[in-house]
Amino acid sequence: MRTWDEAISVARDTESKALIHGVQAQMKKFSFLFGVYLAELVLRHTDNLSKALQCDTVSAAEAQDTAAMVMHTLQTLRNEEAFDLYGKRSLIVQKLLKLNSRNSLEKERYQAGSMMELGSMSITLNLKTYRHQEYYEALDLSVGCIKDRFYQPGYLVYCHLQNLKLKASQRKDFQ
Repeated sequence: MRTWDEAISVARDTESKALIHGVQAQMKKFSFLFGVYLAELVLRHTDNLSKALQCDTVSAAEAQDTAAMVMHTLQTLRNEEAFDLYGKRSLIVQKLLKLNSRNSLEKERYQAGSMMELGSMSITLNLKTYRHQEYYEALDLSVGCIKDRFYQPGYLVYCHLQNLKLKASQRKDFQ
């Protein structure tokens, strides 16, 4: 947060200072921390896939196998135990950084009535339930995007042709 303090001291106009204060205030909230760590969790695994795909010698079939491993890893994170561990880690970091604990997983309730209305009935969600949905949705979206990319009919045909060509060049049985 020292960076923001320095930015405020350098900023000359009040509009820039107000924007810096706004960003600083958002970064002090648990929801920001939760989102950043969730992005880090997902991107850590998808970055491994990206690095593997950038290798010059990787075949389409190997890329698909790597994608399947990354999807499997992300899917193994989609359970209560992993979510609870993730939540505990976020709370520990929140305490270390001395962030606002008013809206942590443990305390605040999330009022979704203004966003979700079923007739005249508004829905109130426990914030932990909301974070739970957010966590699962991030994992599901990541897996879905990888599936969309690597399990297209044309890509599957290309993988099979590449494997056939490889086996033929090695004089192996392609059955």
